[in-house]
Amino acid sequence: MRKVIILRLILFSICITTTFCLAACEKKVKKPIVNEDIEIVKKDSLTTLQETMNRNDYIASVAYLGHKEKGDSTPIDGWIKENCPELIEEMPFILDIPLERIVGESDNGDLYCIVPKGDDTSLGVNYVEWNLIDDVLWPTPDYIYYRDENAKPVMVFTGYDKWRDEPNVEINITTNDGRSLIWYPNIHANGKPIIPIDQNGSELFLDFTQYDDKIVPDYYVECANETHCLLPPLDQGLMDTAWTSDHWYIDLAEDHSDPRYSGQIDIYYQNTDKDDYEHRYTGTWIMKDYLLHLELVDDKGNVMVGDYPVAIDISGEHLIIHREHETYFSPPFFDEGVIAMEFTASYY
Repeated sequence: MRKVIILRLILFSICITTTFCLAACEKKVKKPIVNEDIEIVKKDSLTTLQETMNRNDYIASVAYLGHKEKGDSTPIDGWIKENCPELIEEMPFILDIPLERIVGESDNGDLYCIVPKGDDTSLGVNYVEWNLIDDVLWPTPDYIYYRDENAKPVMVFTGYDKWRDEPNVEINITTNDGRSLIWYPNIHANGKPIIPIDQNGSELFLDFTQYDDKIVPDYYVECANETHCLLPPLDQGLMDTAWTSDHWYIDLAEDHSDPRYSGQIDIYYQNTDKDDYEHRYTGTWIMKDYLLHLELVDDKGNVMVGDYPVAIDISGEHLIIHREHETYFSPPFFDEGVIAMEFTASYY
């Protein structure tokens, strides 16, 4: 019996050292190869993303990972796997981001993954507070969460005190070719990140969010079962409508004489309830996704152009016009410091 055991040990030693080994030995050889393949996939997903950014002249890329509720104690890697399974399958490098590069005021809120276009990009993440200065709200950096001249991918939790368009985080990016950008992370009602744009309207971030039901936060509800719900209006829904708010009256007419626009807009102001409306602005309008694009001219010939987020309730009676998200510029009929105005449909 002892000889049999010794013989088997000799045969086993030969098996693990010979080139032509048995199947059991082949498994032992293949294991590290599989692990190396996984590492290659992780590196390639980040490399491919950065190559796409550089090829298309983006400054950075961003993915919205969802909203982690307060009190949710799920470890962040497990939460991301559950919330963004398709994204993690395509971009597994996200799970390799170390805890020191997962920053924010807390471990809940809206979570973003931000990827610089290369290691030669400078990236800073700051906590900000919004302060009223000369009747205008301005973001004031308070302290630094993260800063690196040779930036790596980060994940950032954001929140807000009162208004969603006043997030408590700002992102500072400077690329090796000298382009700089400050971005305040926020999302549209459909869960899509609000991407900063340049003066030509081109997006500066590559959005690699995977959109599905889990990504859209709970506080953005489906309107089918809601009595009060806001959605971006269509061009057809605004054609030949009129709206009033305080002392302002807006008339949106349908006009296709210029194919670049949906119609003409005229804006009137009433000093007191007894006065007649005075004409203040005229111009053109068109809906671009969720933005109301206005090109206005005042009575002195001054031109004002802007893209303002708008939403209408399902009754069609209430229209919300918001100041620009990226620049914080307001329509000329906003009072100083006003973030949004609600208009009511007028039938006169």
